[in-house]
Formats: sequence, structure tokens, C-alpha cells
Amino acid sequence: MSKRVKKRKSGGGRRTPVIDVPGALHRALRLHRSGRLEKAAALYSRILKAEPDNFDALQLLGAIALQREDGKKAVRLLAAAREIKPGVAQLECNLGSAYRLLGDEEKAAACFQAALAADETLPAAYTNLSQMLLARGAVREAVDRLQAANRACPGHPEILRLLGQALSRDGRGPEALDAYRLARSLGQDSAQFHLEMGSVSQQCFDFEQALESFRRAAELAPGLADAHAKLAEALERANRPEEAAQAAAKALGLDSGCLLAGLVLAQVQRRGGDLEGALARLEALADEADESDDMAAVFSELGNVRDRLGDSAGAFRAFGQSNRIQARRASRLDISSAHRREQIRACRDWFGTGETGGWTVDDPGSPDPIFLVGFPRSGTTLAEQVLDAHPGLLSGDEWPILDVIVRSLDIILGRPLAYPQGLGDLSGDEINLLRKRYWAGVYETAGVTELDRQFVDKMPLNLIHLGLVRRIFPKARVIMALRDPRDVCLSCFAQNFVANDTLVNFLDLEETAAFYTEVMDLWLLYRERLGLRWFELRYEELVTDFRSVTERLLAFLGLPWDDRIEDFAVAAARRGITTPSYQNVTEGIYQRAAGRWRRYREQMAPVLPVLAPYVSRFGYQ
Repeated sequence: MSKRVKKRKSGGGRRTPVIDVPGALHRALRLHRSGRLEKAAALYSRILKAEPDNFDALQLLGAIALQREDGKKAVRLLAAAREIKPGVAQLECNLGSAYRLLGDEEKAAACFQAALAADETLPAAYTNLSQMLLARGAVREAVDRLQAANRACPGHPEILRLLGQALSRDGRGPEALDAYRLARSLGQDSAQFHLEMGSVSQQCFDFEQALESFRRAAELAPGLADAHAKLAEALERANRPEEAAQAAAKALGLDSGCLLAGLVLAQVQRRGGDLEGALARLEALADEADESDDMAAVFSELGNVRDRLGDSAGAFRAFGQSNRIQARRASRLDISSAHRREQIRACRDWFGTGETGGWTVDDPGSPDPIFLVGFPRSGTTLAEQVLDAHPGLLSGDEWPILDVIVRSLDIILGRPLAYPQGLGDLSGDEINLLRKRYWAGVYETAGVTELDRQFVDKMPLNLIHLGLVRRIFPKARVIMALRDPRDVCLSCFAQNFVANDTLVNFLDLEETAAFYTEVMDLWLLYRERLGLRWFELRYEELVTDFRSVTERLLAFLGLPWDDRIEDFAVAAARRGITTPSYQNVTEGIYQRAAGRWRRYREQMAPVLPVLAPYVSRFGYQ
């Protein structure tokens, strides 16, 4: 007897497929979960022929379309499922992901918000929303979103990874590294995760952790050129050039076009004195590669090599090309200097007229830090490493503690505070609270519970916040690093900074000079009106008369000379430096950077009149 079902007469119409829908759904779901997507999709489709409005089949077939990155089909199926049953959290989240595939960020965000309205503990909705915020440069909004996600879904490894990523981009390296460490303890162990953690570790000058992370990434993905290239970069920054060259060569063996590996080899060649070899390698990279974001570092290094070879015009062109690439990235991520420059103007306007003479603070019994400030590229890194070699001092290399306090004043105080206008209204208890918060940040970043030495807070543009320093640390000493304004502006323009709301000013030489005038006008105002205890440290004097200048600086700090200072470069190489000066400082004292601007007189012609008053004011010729 035939097992085939006989056709039913239906007046010539199509027959309706006969299918056991619940059983078919059960089989399809088993196939789906086992990864047999083709067969699962075929079965879901058969169900929908029998029941076009079957919610489960619509959403599950939509999920398969999403897995296959077929955004249009996924949207059609998932939207149809939502018509039948709106407000299902996972469905809304999947539909949001489908809209993301199609590039419709607005609809995607609405879906993820709807998912969270239905289930505020759905991790995927948080992570998708946060990734969208990060992609468009809304970093602080992403941090807020991910911190909320971490409260709603505590201990979720992917949320912690993204939180680390966002905190890192917000300049909060130590907090970012804490998030990555917690994510790792909860099972995050992919090569990509360790690449990210290694990069953040470098930012936090934890070179041992960076090397460990990059080595783990290379172990997990031995065929991934980027892992070996990142390891090479970390080794070069840790002043281990031979090992760096070996790791870079391994990366190039896996991918002959690996840009970072080629760049590291060129850096090793330059540091070893093979300038012609470095030049040939970099010019080949510049000729073969496109103008992606990564090329900014190549053109910057090309400029450095041409500069060392005496080709000033060629070096300036390369620096300009690097900055144009960085400027496009900054524009794409909506990075602007407007906030930072408004902050400077607000401080200038208020401290230019506000009365600070009556500011007093009861002795809190806690120490006052030493603040090492200056315009970027004025010699703060050299000064910091010299001071750190003294046994009576511990220095922090660009720890953003004060900047974090400024951003968080309202939260710390539990009330709104206009900055800087409200500083005079701080009570004694509030001042002590801010002091405690500052020192808590120092202890946490340094990994200690107390200090047996004076602390040097080296962060160049803490200069902007010296009014706050005067308010909460009235006895603090301030070291102001000075350097010829023309050399400073040239060096800023020529440096491959990662653009943020401050460093974006250096992508154009005229903007660099304008920013310099704003910052240095503020210093001159503070010097005159705040009653600070200050010492102006000239870079040119430090490199030409090291012992005498350093002894005067130590006397200002109440410290005697110590012979270990002579070996500061050895200590710096051992410790590691995270700023762009890491290669130069570990060479020890050298004088080639002084007066460098003269070789670029033609290229700097538009800004020389702008800088002339500051050249005179600070005693340069």
C-alpha cells in the first residue's frame, strides 16, 4: 500500500502541505542548535508554508538569516514575527542586529532600547548599543551605558571587555585594565581579547602585562600576524630591539604586507643607526599601502628618519601626511578640541578677575604632591625620569588623576559645581574630600597603600588645572617645563599622537601655535595671580648644564643631590615609558632637539610671528 497521501480535490486549487507543525518545530530547533542551518532553515520554511504566521518559525528563520548576515531577509522575517508578538526581548535584539547589518543605526538603536524595556538584564542589547556608541565616537556615553550594563548583568565577560575598551578610549587606563583583568578572570581568553588587553596595558605602562597578553594572543593564534606584530611593538617600546625584530620578522613571515611589523623593523633600524635602511623600508611601505589610519604611524616614522638624515622639506611633508590621515580619523570619530579650549578660556576669564587671595585650607595632615606641568613636548618626560631616579621621589607618568577629578566634581561632591567659578565656594570638608580622592587615585594607580617618598605628578596639561591645585593643595610645588616655543610647536606637529580633545590641536601647525598661545597665556596669568610655589625648568639648560640645573631643581624640592640621578636613562629603560618620548629619554642627555626649528624656518614661516612674543617673554632669541 502506497504511503503517499492522495491528492484531495479542491476545485483545482493548490493542495495544502500536510505537516506536523509542533513536531517539525522540535526537529528544526534541534538541527538549528547543532549548527545544521541549511536543514533547519528548510524545515522552518516548510512550517511557514503551512502556517505563514507561525511566530516561532518566523523568528527562528530570521535568526538563521542573521547568522548568515542576510540583513534584508532577517529584517523581513523578524519584523513579521514582531507584528504577531511585540515586546519579546530577544526578538527585538535580533531585529536590532539585523538593522545594524543594513546600516540603519536609528532603527537598530530603537530595537535594542525596546529589548531592554522588555528585559533590562539582556547583555546583547547593552553590548550592541555600546558598540554603536563607540563606533560613532560617543565614548563617554558608551562608558555610562556599559557601567549600567555591568550593574544590571554583573560578571558578564563581554560587557566587561567592552567596558575596558570604552574606558581606555576615554583616557581612563587603570580602570580599563581593571575591567579587562576581571573579564579575564571570568573566562575571556580569545586572541582578540588579549590583543586589546595588551594595548591597554601598554597605555598603563604595565609592560610586563602587555608582553604577557601579546604572547598569549600569539599562542592562541600562532598564525595571526597581528599578534606577533603587537608583540614586536611592545618589545620595541620596552627597549628590547633584538627581540622586537625577531617577532616582527615572524609576523612578516605570516603576512608579508603586515604594516605594523614593517614599521617596527624600521624603528629598530633607526635606533640602531641604519637610517638608510629604515628610509628604504618606510618608503616601500608608503608606496605600497593605502591611506588607512595605520599609515599615520608610517608617515610619522618616515618624517623622523628624513629629519635625522637632514631632509627637512621631505620630513615636513611626511609629518603633514601623517596628520592629514589623523585628521580624517578625528573627523570621522567627531573628536573636537572645543571642550578643552572652552575650559582654558573659562579658567583664563575667571582667574583673570576672580579673587583667590583669601583661599585658605586647614592643615589636613596629608602631604602635597609636586606637579610637573608644561606644554606637551617641552621636556616633561625627561624631567620626570630624572626626578624618578632620586630615591626620595616617586613619579607618575601621565596618570590622569586630576583630570578625572575635574570631570567628576559633581559626583564626588554630591552637588553641582561650576568649574572653575565655584572653587571659591568649596567648604573645608569638601576640599579634604577632594584631597582624599586624589590620593586614593595615586595609591590605586601606583598599586600601593602608602608612600614613603614625595610624589611627582607629571601630566603636562594639568597646567590648565593649576587653579584647582592652588585650591586643594595650596602648599604644592609646581615645576613648569619650558622649551623654545618654536621647537615645541614643531615637535607637537611632528609627533604621531593618538588624537583626543587636546592632541587634535596638533594636526595643523597654525592650530598648534594658536593652542600654544592660549595655554601659555594661562600659565603667565597663574604665575602672576595664584601665589603658586613654582620653578621654571628650561629644557635647553637641563641638557647643556645637567648637574647644575638638576641641583637647583632638587633644592627647590628640599632634596639633596644623589649620584643615582646620573644613571636616570638606565632606570628609564628598565622601567619603561609610555609617552612619545620613550625612545629619546632612554638615550640619556642629547642636544640635537634644541634649535631644531631653524632647519624648518621656511615651513614654520606662517607661525613665527604668532610665537615671537612668547620667544621674547621666555627669554629665547
